[in-house]
Amino acid sequence: MAYPIDESFVAGIPTGFAQAAGGGSISSITHNASAEAVDLTFNTTQSYWEMLQAEMSTDFWFEYEVELISKSTDAWHFGFWLKTGSGYEGYRYAVNKRDGWHFWQRSTWSGGGSEYNSIHGKEFPADWVGVGVRKRLRIDVKRHAAFADPVRLAHVRISADDVSVMEEWRWDGASFRPGIFGYGCVLRIHGVKGGLGSDLPTVNIGIHDSDPLMLLHPGIERTGFATVRGLERKLGDDPESTLKQGGRITGTVKEKASPVNAPVVRKVVLIDQASQRVLRTAWSDGAGNYVFDQVNPERLYTVVSYDHTGAYRAVIADSLKPTPYP
Repeated sequence: MAYPIDESFVAGIPTGFAQAAGGGSISSITHNASAEAVDLTFNTTQSYWEMLQAEMSTDFWFEYEVELISKSTDAWHFGFWLKTGSGYEGYRYAVNKRDGWHFWQRSTWSGGGSEYNSIHGKEFPADWVGVGVRKRLRIDVKRHAAFADPVRLAHVRISADDVSVMEEWRWDGASFRPGIFGYGCVLRIHGVKGGLGSDLPTVNIGIHDSDPLMLLHPGIERTGFATVRGLERKLGDDPESTLKQGGRITGTVKEKASPVNAPVVRKVVLIDQASQRVLRTAWSDGAGNYVFDQVNPERLYTVVSYDHTGAYRAVIADSLKPTPYP
C-alpha cells in the first residue's frame, strides 16, 4: 500500500495494511464490526502495529483516532513508534504516567531492543485520558532542506487533538515508518490517515554538533546542541502558545430525553472567539464529558458540538473562559 492513507475500517482490515512489530506481542488484532474500528490488545512488551506503507524519506504526516478501552497494568502507555531500521530501531513517542500526571516522552531504541536517550514533553492532569476517552494523535515530519544533507535532519512534532505535546529536531533517520504503539492496554483504533507533505514551519536552526538535536517547548528541559532563533517569539505571539497555556475548558454533551437528558458521544470543536480560528477537536466520552486542556486562560472561546447522526442541529456555547490550573 502507498500514501495517502485514509482507512476507517468499515469493511475490515485491508490485506497488507499493518503487522505486529517490535516485541511482536500484540495478543490480538481484531476488527470490531459494530464500532467500525480495530481493537489492539497490547501485552507488557515494547510492541507496535507497524504500517506497511513505503518508508518515507520525505515530508509526511500520520494520525490515528484512538479510544482507550482498558488497562492491564498501572504502567500502561501508548502513542507512536517511528521505525528507522530493523527490529526495534527507532523512536517511541508515548503518553506515560507519573505521580498522577500524564506526560509525553520520547525514547530512542536500538535494533536489539535497548532503550536510551529519553526526554519528556508536556504534562497533563490525570484525567486527560481515561477509559472510553477518544483522542486524535498525529505525528508530522519535515526534512530541513537548508542543509547539505537534508535527508538526515528532521523536524518532528507530536500533537494530540491539535495541541502540540512534543517537538524536536533529529539528525538521524534516512527514512521513517510509523506505527501505533501500546503497552499494557487495549486500544480501539477508529481510523488511520496519512499523507505526503508537512504543514510544519521552516525555522532557522544553528547547529553546534552533529549529535541528535532535540527541542521541546519553552520552559521544558532541552537537550542536545540546537539553538533556535525566532521560535520562542512566534510561539509567544500565538493565542494558543505554550508560553500562555494553563487553563482548561470542560463541558457535557447531552441529548434531550425523559425524564432526564441522556449523555452522548459527539464531536466537539474549540474555536478562539476573537479570531474565529478553529483550534482543536475532541470527542465527548460515554458520560458526555469533554475536556480541552492547556488553553490560554486569558482568552474567550466558543465550543460547537455536532450531531453526526443527523438527528439534531449543532449546539453552540460561546464566551467560555477557561478555568486556570491550581
